[in-house]
Amino acid sequence: MEKRENALPRYIVIADRIRRQISIGKLGQGDKLPPQRELAETYSTTVMTVRQALALLEEENLISTAHGVGSFVS
Repeated sequence: MEKRENALPRYIVIADRIRRQISIGKLGQGDKLPPQRELAETYSTTVMTVRQALALLEEENLISTAHGVGSFVS
């Protein structure tokens, strides 16, 4: 992790990384994000922290989440 990322809350770092993947086209409109548990493992954090990150991205209208279905790039 970068020095700047160490000063930020973990959920913001995760949201920034997903946001970056969307902005560079690695994740495109309609793409499904990995399950929350998988994201938690990827980022070595808890599912609750991942949920916070996804909620932030949803507030920014970058993703949409459907309970029981998953999160998708808007």
